[in-house]
Amino acid sequence: MSRHFVAAVGFVMLMLLAGCGGGVQQARPPRQVPGISASGGGIEEPAARAMAEEFDYHGWQAVRMSNDLVTLVVVPEIGGRILEYKLGARPLLWINSDELGRKYDADADLSIYHDFGGYHVQAVPEVGWQSPADARTLSLDAGRWTHQIITARGRSVEVELKSPADSEVTGLQITRTITLYAGTTDVQISEKVENISDRQVEWAIQHTSQVPGVLKTDAEFSPESKLYFPLNSDSKHKRRFTYLTEGGLAQFDSIEDNSLMEVSYQRQAGRIGADSIAGWVAHLDGISNYAFVQRFTPTSLQDYPEQDSTVTVRTATEHAYMEVGILTPVHTLAPGQSVESRLQWSATRLTGPVRDVTDVAAIHEPVQVTKSGEQFKLTGKIGVFAPGELVLTVRDRDGKPLIEPVKLAASLTEMMVLDQTLPVKEGAASVVVELLNPTGSPLGEVANLSVAPTIARADQDTADTDADKSVEAEATPSAAESATAPANKLKLDAGR
Repeated sequence: MSRHFVAAVGFVMLMLLAGCGGGVQQARPPRQVPGISASGGGIEEPAARAMAEEFDYHGWQAVRMSNDLVTLVVVPEIGGRILEYKLGARPLLWINSDELGRKYDADADLSIYHDFGGYHVQAVPEVGWQSPADARTLSLDAGRWTHQIITARGRSVEVELKSPADSEVTGLQITRTITLYAGTTDVQISEKVENISDRQVEWAIQHTSQVPGVLKTDAEFSPESKLYFPLNSDSKHKRRFTYLTEGGLAQFDSIEDNSLMEVSYQRQAGRIGADSIAGWVAHLDGISNYAFVQRFTPTSLQDYPEQDSTVTVRTATEHAYMEVGILTPVHTLAPGQSVESRLQWSATRLTGPVRDVTDVAAIHEPVQVTKSGEQFKLTGKIGVFAPGELVLTVRDRDGKPLIEPVKLAASLTEMMVLDQTLPVKEGAASVVVELLNPTGSPLGEVANLSVAPTIARADQDTADTDADKSVEAEATPSAAESATAPANKLKLDAGR
């Protein structure tokens, strides 16, 4: 029996199967300074506008979406794949260079799987599915999709792609909508799956991304190519994950007290699944410190395929890459019904391990607050998903600022090392770290920390220190007592 994740919002959305539906949901579009240090470079500062345009890509008709921070390349005729997602000039997806520009007869045997790389989706049955591909679903996975640019320029651009109608095998047709926002690395990917057959069908959808396993040109594999995602403390699996195939075991390690999965690529064939409920997976280039983050929302009261996995990882050997699968629940769709799932992509600069992800940042060392005397001290190491400013404030219980906000420059060229002091104010309830875009609009919070425990600990430490000093003072003779002690001893001796 599959495990159910209880979340009321997800349940409501799953009830909307006719037209919009549930599934994996995520829709979150949104200089050196004192106290901060950073490293890295090579990325333009924020673009005011984004654009989408047709262009020739190795002989394929393709669409390029860009905003001067990130670039995507979408190729409709090979399954509507996103073949490139770059931060600056740095590619974050693996591409099979041997397949670039190759065109195959649409009527050819679809049981021959062509591993193009990049991002695509696959229809997954509850049981009996095989990786890297199921021949039954290849018309969706690698067929020729149609496309149109919905919005070509502006604060966001949008491209819509549509798969062939596969009424015979899966009964499905997929509509993919890709949205890129200006001034950020955020990309939203929506997959609407519709039953266009005259029968009831039952499938899950796997969002599949292939990330590079080699980070150096002279290497066969790079152990510094790593994947991170949180493990479920209430998992149905003894290890909090499960081996879906035998082999490659040394690549998979649960760290941080068995709370975080770390996959270190060693070019050994292996595959795992996990019922992770945190809603994020991060790939890290541990040599150049680039992070590619995918966010999603697991939904409730549904059965997941692959032994109840929301996340799967396959380590390949024929080519050097890791394949990340983000799964929806298994949906039963009547004719004409549809269900929608969403991913959010972001990119940044960061060292590993990646311990947490928020709407606006990936976290290496969580932001923490301590108190010393009349100052709070904030520390942490983060990578933001958009350039702008980090704003640090001390707030009261009603959320009103008690100090003039401290503003720190935030850049995609830098992993931010936070080491900042703020004044302690009467009535302080929280310290908030928020990311603003260059125009001053809020993008989201990096951290919102209650300071009551911090103040209580600091006051207790002060009280303990004062008590220790008092005990020491009582046990130590005063100067007057020390001076008279020898004289008293002499008087006693004289009287004998």
